[in-house]
Amino acid sequence: MAEKNCTFLYALMDRGYSSGRIASFVSGSGKVPVIDFKANRNGDKPEMDPAKKSRYRSRTTVERTNSEMKECFLPAKLYSRGKNALLEIELAILLTTMKRMGMLLKKESRAARPLKAV
Repeated sequence: MAEKNCTFLYALMDRGYSSGRIASFVSGSGKVPVIDFKANRNGDKPEMDPAKKSRYRSRTTVERTNSEMKECFLPAKLYSRGKNALLEIELAILLTTMKRMGMLLKKESRAARPLKAV
């Protein structure tokens, strides 16, 4: 489904998808799998290479945003279907974006204020 809607080069997945079969399927489709490793029984976990680690961080950003959107702006259950449900989700995305922009603007204005002499 994702390939029909957008062009992407990397498939970002958490450790629940850490499987050789999944990684080879993703590689076979021409994408680069970026999958967090599972820890072994001793608790040791292989380290991701720096490029993949950097790309994986964007996944956690998306997960935090989705979580915030669900907690703050979406009802526990959507009773709407079709266009109405889509409208509710789009509204939640807009409100989450506005909240983030407000936070960034506040941060910028604080950084731009001149320091007072003591």
